Order: sequence, then C-alpha cells, then structure tokens
Amino acid sequence: MLSATGVLTEIAQTLDSAIEESARLSRVLHLLRTMLHSDRCSLLFDTHDGKQQELLSTPPQLPDELDGLRARLATRLHILEEASLPAPADGGSTLGLPVVGLDRVAGFLLVERRESPYSDEEIRLFSVAAAQLGAYLTMLHLHKKAVELDRFKQEMFAVVVHDLKNPMAAVMANVDLLTIDLAGAAAETRDCLADVRTASHRVLRLVANLLELARLESKQMLLSRKPLRLAALLLAVAGQRTAQCKSRRVQIHVIDVPERLRVEIDEDLFTRVLENILDNALRYTPREGRIEIRVTSVDSGIQVRIGNTGAPIPAADQTKIFEKFGQASISGRMNLGLGLYFVRLAIEAHGGRIWVEETPDLPAIFVLELPRAAPRTDNLRLGGHPRTSVSAGHGVG
Repeated sequence: MLSATGVLTEIAQTLDSAIEESARLSRVLHLLRTMLHSDRCSLLFDTHDGKQQELLSTPPQLPDELDGLRARLATRLHILEEASLPAPADGGSTLGLPVVGLDRVAGFLLVERRESPYSDEEIRLFSVAAAQLGAYLTMLHLHKKAVELDRFKQEMFAVVVHDLKNPMAAVMANVDLLTIDLAGAAAETRDCLADVRTASHRVLRLVANLLELARLESKQMLLSRKPLRLAALLLAVAGQRTAQCKSRRVQIHVIDVPERLRVEIDEDLFTRVLENILDNALRYTPREGRIEIRVTSVDSGIQVRIGNTGAPIPAADQTKIFEKFGQASISGRMNLGLGLYFVRLAIEAHGGRIWVEETPDLPAIFVLELPRAAPRTDNLRLGGHPRTSVSAGHGVG
C-alpha cells in the first residue's frame, strides 16, 4: 500500500493534464478515500463556463442519493464562512473544505467515515489534497478559456483572411485587362504591370497559406491525394515565373526529370509549396543567376532539389527558417515570414521532410523529400529503363 506521501505524489502525477479531467478527478477521489480510510469521498465543482456544477463521488452513488449529496455540497460551497461540517448522526467524522484556486472558489471537497474521527495528521493531508485539486481546477479553467479564445481568434482570423480574397481577385482581374489594353505601351509600363501582377499573386498565395496554416498545425487537414506527373507540375510552376525571370535575367532549369514519374500528392497544396520555394529562390538569386530543379530517387522516396546561385544560408539558420516567423540573415537581408513554415508543415503532412544543403555551384538548395508513390503499371521510377525525361537544361525565362 502506498504511504501518505506516495498517495499525494500519485495525486500530483494524476493531475498533470487537462485531458480526460473527469477520469483524473475520479482517480484522485479514489486515492484520497484510500489514504484517509474513508467511506465516501465527493467533489462538487463548477464547470469552466460557470453555468452548472459537476458532482463526482466514490464509491458511486444511486441517482436519488446523488441529488441529496449534491444539495449538501452546494450548500457548503456557498456558505464558506462555516469552519466545519456537522458530524454524521452515527458518530463518525466528516471533513469538508472549499477547493480554492488563484482567485475563485472552484468547488467543495467532502470525505466521510462512520468510525473514528480524523486525526490532525489526516486533516493536514486532506488540506494538502484539497490544495492540489484547487490548483488543478484553476488550470482546467484557464486551459478551457485559452482554448475558447484561440478558437475565436482562429475563426475571426479565417473570416478576415477569407475576405481579403475578393478585393485581391478584383485587382488581378483589372491588371489582366490593363495588360491587354496596354500591350503596345512602353516597356517600362508593361514591366510595372507585370510587377503588380506578381505582387498580387504573392498576396493571394499568402492568403491561401494563412487559411491552411491552422489546419496544418493541428494535424486536422485532410489531403486530397492523387497520382500526378511530377515533371509537368514542376514545368508549370516554373513557367509561371517567366516574367519575373526575364526582369531579373534569371534562368530556371528543370533538369532530367522523368516525364512519366508520378507522385501521390495533394496537387493544390504541393503546388503552393513549389511556388513558395521558387519565389524565395528568386528573391535571393542575383541578376543573371540561375535556379535548378532536379529530382533524385532515394531509398525513402523521391527528392525534389531546388537550388539557386544566391548566397548560402548560414548553418545556424538552416532549421530556424522553417519555424514560425523564423528569421535568417542572408546577404545582409532579413527573412521574416510564414512561407517556409507553411512549406515545412505541408511537406510533413505528406509524410515527407525538408532541409537545406549547399554545393559549390548552388550555395542554397532546398531538398523536399516525399514518400514514393505506390507502384503503377505506367509509373516509371527514377533509375528505371526505359525512361523519358525533360531535356537536360530545359530553361524557363
């Protein structure tokens, strides 16, 4: 049998989580009843919303007995000035204490036995256990308030971010019309319109990323996976950056990717992953530099390697940049945002991972590793024969 100190330690260990609180509180009542050799141990406490009270008792009581017990404890809960409870009629002993949190009375704890009165040591142990319960009920109250506040924040955030989509879509539509109407305008005007269109695309993608982050963080996002040809997807995303590449004189090369290689991915989510990585590369690739995209096969799956000729990412920052609001100093510029954090969560949601490497030719390489797709009759893996590939050195821009 556990000593009194052992019981108090086990009570503390039981009250270490806000998950399944009723089961944890019932366990504590059982331990307390055992430690004090009591016939019954009961706890009446306010629910987190303060609109009702919950009653737990061990051993379990019949419904009509619970009603009477609830009334007795409710009375004691609201008449805290009384120093003690009256002894049972059969001469036993009763201990009762308000369970007090930081700034509120959270409940009322009662233990009863029919035989000998409780000793001073037992009363002390009872008081310690009541204090433990008070701390736990306070933690539950604060935790549930925090969960409600976070849920409200996420709902409001989603509404605000979602409402950004409509005006940005209108901006994009008008830019497209102006681009057509001003097709014969000066090169500087056309470049300005291209910059506006690029910036608008980035805002829309940021909005989409923000809408998905909460679900990715909570691991509740359901992916719409389907087999897709990786070469076509890489070429499409790279091709959308033609205007940016021309304005910066940057070449994007999609090199030696098997044309029929398939991967099981969520197309929309993975497309935004590639867009974030490529736009990040374009920001840090110097004029007349290059970006290379290659696909390699490894035992664990497929690796998409996106490297650029910009400055290397400092070793100390190579994991930091994938954290929320992660920062890294690259060529004297600070990177602060959610883009790479979104990328990491999206890759992990696919069962993959992402990291940074460096070579003499490409100082900054993002490696996206995905699990290999299930074998299909028309799915040729890298390294297999025969294979069809995008021509080496295929350039965009």
